[in-house]
Amino acid sequence: MSEQGRRAVAKHGKRAAKFALVGVLNTLVDILVYAGLLLVSFHPLVANFVAFLVANIQSYFINARFTFATNGKAASVSVFGYAKYALTHSFSLAASTIVIAVLASRIGAIPAKLVAVLLTFGVNYVASSALVFRGSTTSTKRPEQTK
Repeated sequence: MSEQGRRAVAKHGKRAAKFALVGVLNTLVDILVYAGLLLVSFHPLVANFVAFLVANIQSYFINARFTFATNGKAASVSVFGYAKYALTHSFSLAASTIVIAVLASRIGAIPAKLVAVLLTFGVNYVASSALVFRGSTTSTKRPEQTK
């Protein structure tokens, strides 16, 4: 593998680990909002949508500042950027909704949510890296190489 290829793999490995760390926080927010809404008698599918939206907004901002920052500078954020983020992650919302619809009555609403979260992690990272924060992830050159 070329040096450039090794740097790209290393960068994505680090970013995927950071994305996973943010994902843990995101998942906690998601599950807490979901569980809170279930406690006040929201339907599991409605609670899933609201929890997704709350967690997704905070995830966008944290990922821009932490996961996809380049040379200490946060990736740019905008309404359009969030729209792309929300759109790409809406596929995960659809998948998690299907998982919850199928599994909630069989294994319980919270375990079904956990299964859904595990199934959507990889898709979310690839979509975030390739489609949303692409400008902060495409260059594999070190700063001294770009001068």
